Amino acid sequence: MKNKFLLVVTSLLATVALVGCDPIQANPSKGDNPLVQIGDKTFFQNNYQKVYDQLVSSGNLTTLTFKKLMNTIIANEVDAEKSFWEDLDALKQELIDEEMLKKVSSSSYAKDGKFYESKLIDSLRSSLYNIDTDGTHEGIYIKPDTTITEVLGADYCTYKDGKCTGRYAKYVEQEVLSDINQKLLTAKYILENSFASLGRAYARRVSYVKLSNISKQPGAASIALTTWLNDWISEGKTTTDDGKFDLDSLARIWKGLPANDKEKAFIKDNNIYTLKQEINDEVKKIAVVTENENGVLVGDSEGRFPMLADKDTDASLESKYTGSGAYPIEVGYEKALRDLSAKQISDSDLFTKTNGISGLPTGITDRIFSGSVRQYLANPQDTRDVLFLSPATTETSSVLSKYYFYESGEDAYYIVTVDNYDYSSSTLKTKVTYEDDVLVKVNNEVTRIALELSSSSTYKNESLIKVFKKYGLGDEKGYKSENIHDQTFYDYMKTNYPDIFED
Repeated sequence: MKNKFLLVVTSLLATVALVGCDPIQANPSKGDNPLVQIGDKTFFQNNYQKVYDQLVSSGNLTTLTFKKLMNTIIANEVDAEKSFWEDLDALKQELIDEEMLKKVSSSSYAKDGKFYESKLIDSLRSSLYNIDTDGTHEGIYIKPDTTITEVLGADYCTYKDGKCTGRYAKYVEQEVLSDINQKLLTAKYILENSFASLGRAYARRVSYVKLSNISKQPGAASIALTTWLNDWISEGKTTTDDGKFDLDSLARIWKGLPANDKEKAFIKDNNIYTLKQEINDEVKKIAVVTENENGVLVGDSEGRFPMLADKDTDASLESKYTGSGAYPIEVGYEKALRDLSAKQISDSDLFTKTNGISGLPTGITDRIFSGSVRQYLANPQDTRDVLFLSPATTETSSVLSKYYFYESGEDAYYIVTVDNYDYSSSTLKTKVTYEDDVLVKVNNEVTRIALELSSSSTYKNESLIKVFKKYGLGDEKGYKSENIHDQTFYDYMKTNYPDIFED
């Protein structure tokens, strides 16, 4: 494999005119040889030498060469040992989907809060990527549970057997996969050389929901939260069709955007004041509207929301729902509902102490990532082993208060459950496969923890140095590598990765 891949390395260098004679030099043997005649002008080899010298002196060519070289080597390293991973194709597809969902969520490709694929395609075309425009997806509102296939279509990119197919295949291969492969290479290095660091990452699988108070409806958030908790703990009621404990369901209830009949009934039966109702009530103060049986505001026969004639109408609300006069109230109302739908107030994922949980205050995350987290967990009877994170001090004497937090600085309530906290090194080792004390296979959950640590510059550099030495881009004897034939490229490597040249 090494000898075969050295041919790849050499051919890559040759492609950008970096390979010369054995002594490290950049000069061509005959710089005055004519290369091509165009009209009455002759281009000689030394003309290209001048261009080459200008490029490498600015660092651009060397950097691009290095990037192309390393992307090829890293992809080879990750894919060559496919058996090391539980399911490499599935893992890469997940990582591609996650990265692409982040990209399409950028405001750069949105108008009025909606995603327009044409904007994304235009941007990629400026980078010379030609994306098929058939079936372009326009005007999509991206919500917390939206998937990338809902945004770009099921055919946007499929990864299998080391290749991408689909409309965005070329872009993914060149811009997304290179970073994913880099992270997987670093993760593999961590798994093989620093497995104990996974235990020190204090990984936790956590779910949470946040209910912020409504200033003009004090107590509404507390009522919604405690009523929902009491139904689950004391009466065994659920608001999901499958009967499971689901904090996303409480999030939808608090927003006033129920997804099923149970959630609708909970809001109605318990007279829950929701964030959607707050929007409705504010718009009623500035426009002539009525609220239908589905809790949606209705204007005149043409769908417009006429402004109230009252001269004392709240000016701040007028500005809020008209964009300071940029659009009519009915547009502002729809925009407010869309923004509410997209607002993320709940989440469930595997988190590490290093990266933290951005949606939670430090007072809560300190308890989550504590080595004593088990003593902070409460398990009420008949809740099917749901472990609630308890606060250090309770807000009230209510028996429910140990199952939620109130953060005065945010004026918000939180329910946090810790679904798994046992990710010690010894436990993680039971989830992987060793042969003769050598790690030979890891499952995707363990890999995910290693990926959380892959942003470390130390681990990243150590994994790269290991690869450089393997493929002869440096050696342990202090000699200049026989596979680098250009002085400028050699100097670049030695400056940026001195550890592979042990003088």
